[in-house]
Amino acid sequence: MQSTFRWIRVRVMCYATENKEKVSEMFKTFIGTDEWNEDVVEGELGNITVVMDAELSRQKPIDEMFAKLGQSTIDGIIDELDERIDEDCTFYIRLDKQKAISGSYIVATGGDVVSLTCKIASYPAKKELAVDILKKYLGSLPRSAPELP
Repeated sequence: MQSTFRWIRVRVMCYATENKEKVSEMFKTFIGTDEWNEDVVEGELGNITVVMDAELSRQKPIDEMFAKLGQSTIDGIIDELDERIDEDCTFYIRLDKQKAISGSYIVATGGDVVSLTCKIASYPAKKELAVDILKKYLGSLPRSAPELP
């Protein structure tokens, strides 16, 4: 079976005002591993931010991560695929970080996010084909995640 993605990059920022252990635990739970890179950056005012990022390329962990999103989030993403995939067959989604910390994965409307950048394995590399591939993939995921209010 051909993989749906060539790679997925997941990134989250932990600000100085946040509990790093909580953000790290959410990140670990979401991506399914405790292997990621951390960069410490300093803002203009001296505030410290830890940037956590991971790259996934194996299909099983990717499937497990997407299955955590739940039915309503996946359905919402499917409805917006054309706007979320660019001409280079890259899919972008941002999830609400604070909701993710509490175990609920919903598409973000603000700026405090878990960011996913996903390169779709589309041959030939055409946006329309990438949309179809991702629509089939998301529609085939097990919907075992509990729906949270």
